[in-house]
This record gives sequence, structure tokens and C-alpha cells, in this order.
Amino acid sequence: MTEWNRASPELTLDARFHEAPHDTFAELRAEGGLHRFLAGGRQQSWLVVNYDDIRRLLRDHRLSKDPETLIAANRRQLGIGDDPEAQASEQVMRTFGEHLRGLLSTELGTTHATSLEGSARRHAERFLDRFAAGDDDDLLRGFALPYASAMCCELLGIAEDRQNEVAGHVRDMVLGGSRAANRALIGVLADTIVRLRSAPGADLLSALLARAREDSRLSDTTLLHSGLILITLAVETTFSFITTSVHTLLRHPESLAAIRRDPSLLDGAVEELLRYNGPHNISAVRATTAPVRVADTEIPEGQLVSFALTSGNRDPRQFTDPDRFDPTRDASAHLAFGHGKYRCLGAGLARLESKIAIGTLLRRYPQLRIGCRPEELDWAQNPYLHSLRRLPVKLGARASD
Repeated sequence: MTEWNRASPELTLDARFHEAPHDTFAELRAEGGLHRFLAGGRQQSWLVVNYDDIRRLLRDHRLSKDPETLIAANRRQLGIGDDPEAQASEQVMRTFGEHLRGLLSTELGTTHATSLEGSARRHAERFLDRFAAGDDDDLLRGFALPYASAMCCELLGIAEDRQNEVAGHVRDMVLGGSRAANRALIGVLADTIVRLRSAPGADLLSALLARAREDSRLSDTTLLHSGLILITLAVETTFSFITTSVHTLLRHPESLAAIRRDPSLLDGAVEELLRYNGPHNISAVRATTAPVRVADTEIPEGQLVSFALTSGNRDPRQFTDPDRFDPTRDASAHLAFGHGKYRCLGAGLARLESKIAIGTLLRRYPQLRIGCRPEELDWAQNPYLHSLRRLPVKLGARASD
């Protein structure tokens, strides 16, 4: 039976991986279904790369996201101590425990997501107007990021007159690594909680504040951390996917032309975009609570396990000709949002936001094209997220409505 130190070579996170993770994952799948994953010399886990194994294990109760189980495995396997960075990571794990996840699932699964369609259309038009009138040709900073940020602000109940401020803080934090921006976002959320406590609205934070009156576990600190996590994760994932999707479509002109001729194809195209170039390379880690076998390897209890979602979505044993982008394909079985109990809570809202943003852009600008050479594209150096750091575009003339 394979031991940790005899497993396949670890995933190498070099520039080639960030630009073309699919090539690296294809090599890993050819070598076997289970590999080692080391990022930054610290984050060490088993990495599952085959579609069937990923889907099966994402439903396996022996792979836990329980905060205390994960914290214990992190400390034991990685030797993490009580330094401030480790404590901050553990606080995030505890904040998003089973209880809060259940509440968020209830709220996001009812009215909050579907009620935002009108806002999504309004924001898409507004930010495209602003982008077209500006001097910056970067679609990510000029359109996708402020659009995704405004939508998250609407979801949380952050006042419209602070949405530009939030977008700036998100930009500085996600793209620039600013800790000051992190603190500023916490300040915005604290002000929002005070305002919504006296004047609640039809938003997520208001709903959680209402529940907090009878649930002592929903402290202001928990709500602040939850809001910050939602802003950073939801906004970055959404603007990354919108930007990467536009890049993919512009590199496949025949498919793009078909979608423009028949906009009803966009629903299926979004699913294919999620499969073909979804935002998440590697999922959040889980911990084994009992031995788990993958192929000829038994992962012991108390080990960390991650899932290469991007790899599963290009597995030829699941998807025919997986490296071909085909918006008419039935891609609904993709793993972009995970699978099973811990599937992405905001999947419905992410689909809605992305479809409206991409559809509005394509409708308004039929001459849209990439504004740089392929070698000039800048891919984020992030093992977990497949994302461009910028996408220069030429809008061309706006179509008449």
C-alpha cells in the first residue's frame, strides 16, 4: 500500500501551472488518482484529481469539514502552532461551522438570490456605462470587480453610497494584499450592522440579525467575520469567473457567434464555462475521520485532503473531448461548485450574476475583442483560484438597442 512519502510527485506550482493548470492536471491524472500537494512549503495534503474519485469522496462522511477536526489535523500534520496567522485561519474555520453554514444555506436558498436579478441587470448596465466612458481598458478592474462587489453589497445590505468604497477595499485586499483594506471592510460591516439593527431590510445580514435575537451563537463578531469572508470569497470568485469566461469566449469566435445569434444558448454556455475554465482549481481542504482508500493508497485518519475540481472537469472518462469548449454540451455534471453536502452555497447567485454580466456585455458590444497579445496576459499566482489579474479589451462601437 502506498505511503505518503512514496506517493506520486507533488503538484508543482510554477508559472506554467498558473497559466495552464489543465496541462499539469492532465499529467497528474495520467500518473495516478492521488498526489501530494504542497503550497508555500506549508499547506500539505493529499490531492484527488480524477472525476469519479472527487465526486465519490465529496459525499463521503469520513472526510470532514468540522472546524475542530480540521484544526486538529492542521496542527498535527503541518506542525502549525499558536502564531497570529494560524489563529486567524482557525477563527475563519470556526466562524464557518455547521451551524452558520446551515443558516446561510436557508437564507441563500430562498428569496435573497432570486430577488437580486433586477439589481444584477441594473448594475451590469451601470458599470458598463462607466467602463466605456473611462480610460482604463482592464475589464476586470473596470467592470467585473465593481459589478461583483456591488452585487455582494446588495446581498449583505451595505448601503449603495458605500459600494464604491467597498469595491476599492476589495481591489486593494485581493489584488494588492492590503491588510488595511481588510480592516476597512470590517469597519464598513460594523457600520452596516448598527444601521440594519435599527432599520432592517430584505438582505442577508438583516435576516441573520433577526435570528441572532434568539441565537447567542450569532454574535456581532461572528457576523463581522462572516460578512468579511462572504465579501472576499464571493466577490473574488465572481469577478474572476466573469473575466476568465469573457477571455474564453473571445478565444472561441465560432461559439461566441453562435451565442450572439441565439442568446438562449447562454444558460448552457455558462455551465460549459464553469466546466471548461471554472474559478476553483483546488477545493477547500477536508480532514479524514477514518482511513479512506483512493486507488491503491489508503489515506490514514487525521490527514488533510483536497480536490482538484479543475482536473475533474477535464477528466476524459467523464467528459468526451474535455479540452474542447462546446457551449452546446450538457456540462451540468461539472464540479465547479463542488458536490454533496458542502456544495457552494452561492451557486445559484453566481450563475445569475455571471450570466447577466456576460450577456449584457456581449449584447452591447458586438465588436468586443482582447486588447493584448496572449503572452502579455497576467495570471494570478494562486493555487486555488484560476484567474487573470487583468484583461485589456477593446469594446468597439455599442450596438443600437
